[in-house]
Amino acid sequence: MGGLIVEYDKKQFWIARQEWEDVLFIHIPVPFEHLQKYVPRPLELEAYQNQAWMSFVILRSNNSQLRGIPITYPSFYQLNIRTYVNCNGNQGVYFLSIDANTLPVVLGVKSLSIPQHFADMNMRYKNDNIYFSSTRIHSEDQLFIKYRPLLNNIDTEHQSLTKWLTERYFMWFIKGDKIIRGIVSHDPWVMKEAKLDIFKLKGFLPLLSEVGVEKPFIHYAERKQAYIHPFKIDGIYQAK
Repeated sequence: MGGLIVEYDKKQFWIARQEWEDVLFIHIPVPFEHLQKYVPRPLELEAYQNQAWMSFVILRSNNSQLRGIPITYPSFYQLNIRTYVNCNGNQGVYFLSIDANTLPVVLGVKSLSIPQHFADMNMRYKNDNIYFSSTRIHSEDQLFIKYRPLLNNIDTEHQSLTKWLTERYFMWFIKGDKIIRGIVSHDPWVMKEAKLDIFKLKGFLPLLSEVGVEKPFIHYAERKQAYIHPFKIDGIYQAK
């Protein structure tokens, strides 16, 4: 996947850019057969050494800007739940849901036919700890976490699972009868370990109550500049 950084770097045409801060990855191992039913064909659910994964990705987005417009969008929080797929030989992610605390982002996500939710979100800092909470509006779905970034960096080049989970630059959406591929580019992640002290979850996906949340794999990145490129049509979607 490293070649995508070269092919779609910031020198290429981009339509939007964002700065991601305090990015937390909570990777959860899930039985393949439980997760597969959430992934529409022809996308193929991937597994690493016969283990499927889903991830919670929490971040604060700053300085969001559309190309050619000198105004930046105010900061907002975002919570993505994603899994890992392959389409036509390309690796990427498929979003199971996206939550945000700003309505324009929620409406933009809705236009891509991704399950989207407007949520009351908060991130605060105390000593070396970061607290994040999210409650979906008009819903009982809630998430509360407390974690602490650690000082040591993760060697993502030689830890194959870390690289497999994080260095992904394609994402797919189903819109009508079309399979849409989104493309994002950024420099390789500089990851740190993090200690997850509290992970309280209510609702979100029936899948989570089926399989539980055990032994999550945690990554943290302080900051990342990302670029979004024009979407492409990858094929025709035929519902079962």
